[in-house]
Amino acid sequence: EIRTVLGNNLLHQSNLSLPPGDQSGSRATLNLSFVPPNSGFLDLRIRYVNATPERNYENNLRSTSLVVNAPPSIEDVYCSASVLSRGEYTTCSVVANDDIGIINASLQWQILAENTSVDEAGWLTLAMGQVNPTLWETALIVPPEASLGDIVVRAVVEDGGEMSAVLTVENVVSVVDAPPTWYGPHVSGVDPPDWNNASALPNKPSTGLLRQRVSTLTACVMDADYRLEDSMPMFLTNRGVLGNTSYQEQSIPHLYCYISTLALELGSSLDEVDLQLRTESGSLLLQRTLMVADLSPEISIDVETTEGQPLDRVVGGGDEQLRISVTDADDPDTPFVGDVTLRWPGGEPIQLPLDIPQGGGGVVVALEKVMVPLEAGDLQITVSGRGQHGATATKDLSVPFLLTPPSFAFFETCDQNGPVQNMTFGQTATLVVAVESDRPIQSSTAQLIQSSWAVNAPQIDAPSWDVDSTPLGCGVEETSAQSTEWLYFRLKLDNSLIDGPGRILFSVVDVDGLVRSESVDLTFQHAPTVFDQIEFSEVMAGEDLYANITVSNLDGLGEVVCTCTIEKQNDEVLMNTMLPAGPPGFLTNELLYRYPVPQDLGNTTLLITFSCVDGLQRLYAYNTTLEVAPSESCLNCADAETVNDAMLTEKSGQQTTLLLLLGSVIFVAVLVGLMLRRRTTGNIEPSWDEDFSPLLGTEALFDREMESSLFDEDQHREETAGQHNAQEVEAEKDEDELSELLPEGWTVQAFAEWLKGPLPDGWTEEQWSSYVASSTAVLNSHNNESEG
Repeated sequence: EIRTVLGNNLLHQSNLSLPPGDQSGSRATLNLSFVPPNSGFLDLRIRYVNATPERNYENNLRSTSLVVNAPPSIEDVYCSASVLSRGEYTTCSVVANDDIGIINASLQWQILAENTSVDEAGWLTLAMGQVNPTLWETALIVPPEASLGDIVVRAVVEDGGEMSAVLTVENVVSVVDAPPTWYGPHVSGVDPPDWNNASALPNKPSTGLLRQRVSTLTACVMDADYRLEDSMPMFLTNRGVLGNTSYQEQSIPHLYCYISTLALELGSSLDEVDLQLRTESGSLLLQRTLMVADLSPEISIDVETTEGQPLDRVVGGGDEQLRISVTDADDPDTPFVGDVTLRWPGGEPIQLPLDIPQGGGGVVVALEKVMVPLEAGDLQITVSGRGQHGATATKDLSVPFLLTPPSFAFFETCDQNGPVQNMTFGQTATLVVAVESDRPIQSSTAQLIQSSWAVNAPQIDAPSWDVDSTPLGCGVEETSAQSTEWLYFRLKLDNSLIDGPGRILFSVVDVDGLVRSESVDLTFQHAPTVFDQIEFSEVMAGEDLYANITVSNLDGLGEVVCTCTIEKQNDEVLMNTMLPAGPPGFLTNELLYRYPVPQDLGNTTLLITFSCVDGLQRLYAYNTTLEVAPSESCLNCADAETVNDAMLTEKSGQQTTLLLLLGSVIFVAVLVGLMLRRRTTGNIEPSWDEDFSPLLGTEALFDREMESSLFDEDQHREETAGQHNAQEVEAEKDEDELSELLPEGWTVQAFAEWLKGPLPDGWTEEQWSSYVASSTAVLNSHNNESEG
């Protein structure tokens, strides 16, 4: 039997028969059933009452405690809406209690039409969610295709002890016919593209309608009992062009959609668009207000040469340009006004106006050469402006900017005859350079260099020859590029240079500090003395022999002395006359020599030698022979001459020789003075306006020789006085040379001591030696004159 401890209530009693304990079957397992009198904790006593005597009674009674689970109870079932249209939903709730808690709840429902009963097979089950320990909820959606009627619900709850409770409630919600619900009209490009065709859209969207595009209009209706055979709705608008309306089938039941198109004219105003959807009878179904958007113009920037060739970098040479095009899709061919900002690396921003007229489409903006120093980097180009209706646009472009050094398209040393490889002292040549530079030229220099000594060559505006008669190989025939600059430098060797190898060095620096140099090797040499033309008069005994010699020296004839020697075949010297080749500064001169041929030289051969010695003691000679014809008056004379004539001839020869020697001594003194003056005043430009007539002086010299007489003492004294006057004039010239040689405030003794000192800074050994020699010669000449 089973009894409760509290109250000793009998819950179960049954009979049991078992064999003795020492026999098989004396042990058994029993299942006892009883009904707990209450839920919660239950204390029980299980007793075995033996009808036979036994010795041990302690194992006949057992006590135990149980927890008794009570079934859950449903207190309420309800829905938040009492009436629902098809396609709508409501929230249904179940309130239930249990002693150990509800672990699961579900809601079954179905629609009962009028005069129908519950169909046990027609229940629809909805899972419920727990809101709190006693409240469970779910959403009940009435399908659009559902029938009309009342909804009956059945709530089923279950606790942890697998005990459940069920409650059925009828007429919870009434299902009625839903009215048609219209959605839209949806506008492509304005509304979201993932619209589900059955949700509300804002009346005035923030995105505007584009004029250059055709927009698709979509309007949908949700209606369970909608009939397609009814009239089709109409799209209406206050502007633009509408297309035809057509039906578009949907996969969702009871959802019906209609589409059409709307296009606005290009270039039209930005006024708002009023879009409506109406029935055929004119009833308003939907209405929306759309803004019209204005697309910003699109700017295109291309960098190209002035010939239109595209570029991917710039060099700032002034032959580059920007081609700027502006395209406005919804306002084509409208004007565009703005600015172009150029930011060269290392330079200040440059702002240029931009004005594209109506229908222009684009403009070309020249990239002018920037005259300030720049750096390597990128050229930043910004184009901004406004188009039609105030639409703004901005475009940035970054183009690599390369610093390129100048280059030489032409480099040659020329004179009027063409390119030269050697330069002589006194020769004037021109360095012709064609510089191609993308950037402005800051400076350019040309120098004549020999060893460590350099002489600057001045820049000139034009070469030494006429532009129309440019020597072959001294200019570029084809048209020069825009960035080519032709430079000319006058080249002339001065006394600081010597014979030997040298070179011409040219350097150019642009405004960015990039340097380019080029050089050409030349040979520096003193010019030779050249006998350009030699002419003789007819050689006849008893007549004067005239010799016209044209001599030239590109170094100048100021230090050149020429001698005419006439000899007989037995080496007897008949005449030895020295003349200066020309005054300082003269490059060519004509010398006239006259020799009175004696009567006794008829039918003989004369040896003629013309020799010239320059300042460097270089000798240049010309030899020839002349046959002397006999005198016409003595063609039949005997070979023997009278003794008086012979003596007269001998005396005449002695007289001539004496005069020639005296004239030579005087001329050598004058020549030494001229050479010393030439060395000390080498940098003084000669006066080209000097009135000099060498031929007249030469003829006068010969006239004096022929007209003078050993027996004419008066004439001899006059000539001696003239020689003294010439010496005084020469002494005055030496004083002038000495004053020019001495530095200001120096004495002759101090200057002489300085010449004996060490090599000054900036001088070469060769320059210093030459200067000391020439200066010492001037000082010695001054001392000799002072002693005399």
